[in-house]
Amino acid sequence: VLADVTTLSPETAKLLAESEASGARLNGLQTLSAAAAAARAEFPGQQVSRDGLAELTPEAAEALAKFCGRELSLNGLASLQPEAAAALAEFHGLRLQLDGLITLPAETAKGLARSPTWRGQMPRVTELSAAAAAALAEYRGSRLELSGLATGSGDAARALAKFEGKELAIPRLTTLSLDVAQALAGFRGGVLNFGRLPTLPTDAAEALAGFKGRVLALNGLTTLPVDTARALAKFGGGSLTLDGLQSLTPETARELASFPGEELRLTGLPAISPEAARELAVRGNGVLRLAGLRKASAEDLGPLARCKAWDGRLPRLTELSAETAAVLAAFEGQELWLDGLTALSADAAEALAGFKGQSLLLNRVTTLSTDAAEALAGFEGAQLQLNRLTILPPDAARAIARFGGGKLWLNGLATLEPEAVVALAEYRGASLVMGSLCPRLGSGTPGERVCAGQHADLAGDAFCHRLRGRRRDRQDSGDRPGTARAAAAEAHLPQDPDGLGREGGHRDSTRRDAGTHSRTRR
Repeated sequence: VLADVTTLSPETAKLLAESEASGARLNGLQTLSAAAAAARAEFPGQQVSRDGLAELTPEAAEALAKFCGRELSLNGLASLQPEAAAALAEFHGLRLQLDGLITLPAETAKGLARSPTWRGQMPRVTELSAAAAAALAEYRGSRLELSGLATGSGDAARALAKFEGKELAIPRLTTLSLDVAQALAGFRGGVLNFGRLPTLPTDAAEALAGFKGRVLALNGLTTLPVDTARALAKFGGGSLTLDGLQSLTPETARELASFPGEELRLTGLPAISPEAARELAVRGNGVLRLAGLRKASAEDLGPLARCKAWDGRLPRLTELSAETAAVLAAFEGQELWLDGLTALSADAAEALAGFKGQSLLLNRVTTLSTDAAEALAGFEGAQLQLNRLTILPPDAARAIARFGGGKLWLNGLATLEPEAVVALAEYRGASLVMGSLCPRLGSGTPGERVCAGQHADLAGDAFCHRLRGRRRDRQDSGDRPGTARAAAAEAHLPQDPDGLGREGGHRDSTRRDAGTHSRTRR
């Protein structure tokens, strides 16, 4: 009913403000008097949303700014008077939202730049004068995003470059002239983000390569000419991000491989030719990220497996032959992420078990045959993750329990047959992580820990009871298997900078572990 309210008297506003049950969303309001705004500012909740307002007087803005909650949303305003902007800058909650603004006079920009709660986002402002840009550059937030701008002048760019925050993002530019590129390259923050810029002239690329920050992001480029790649490879920062590339020629790959920074990101690339892979593989410094590969043969991946810079992450690879698995097993890195696989043959599992690194992650495999489990148990690294397995037959459980590494992650199991409980209780490694079945047992010695959450059923109870018995036996006998591997596993929990391989339950369990240790310290 309240969504249909288009006007609000001060008396009605006061009555609504006195009732938390009334809610704070009145997005149908098109006008708001200062008196009604003052009454609504007394609302005891955390959010006031007036996204239907088409205009806001300075007096009403001053009244709303006194709201003591967390968020004030006015996304319906297409324009804002300078006096109203200055008044809203006095709002001291957590977030002031004005995402609907289409025009931005310099004086209005000056008022917003003073706001400690405005987030520096202008998604619909399509034109920006040099004066308005200079005013926005005074904003003291960490990030300024002008995602509505499709074009910009050199004068406006020079003004924006004086912004002293960490990131300047203009993600929807359709063209970038040499003048604008030279101006924006003078930005002294850490991240210069051009998001969806579809093309980049070589001279503009040369100008951007002079940016002195840490990250240059050009994720809108889907193809990259050789000359442009050569120019960008001269960027002296830490990360060159080209996550939008859909194809890569060997010649372009050769130029990109010469980038001297810490990270070369090509995580949108769906496939790579053996020739391009060979050119990239000569990169010997920093990190090479190719997490978007969806299909790759042994011939494609062979050069990458020999590349010291490649990070070993293939979370979108959905099929893996035994031949390709054998090539990947030769990778000399410490972590091999194959979280896109939903099935794994026994032959592929046997090949992967030969990987000499510390961590093998298979967090989307949903079923595992006994033969595949026997093969994976031969992996000699510190941790094996199979967090999407929901069922584990007794024979497969007996097989995987022979894994001798530090940690075995089985966070997805929803139920276990009694025989599987008995089999897993024989696991001799440092930690068996079954977050869906068992509570934490013990707090510290290798070979005695199970990390987990809630009991799922009687099988979980039985497992925990049996493990307690085994722990007592080990304490009596002084048996401490897995100590060296446990230390290695603790030192080698993998991270996920790509945001692509997080489907496994290890992330949540790690967070629970960290919280437990934190409480112990306190």
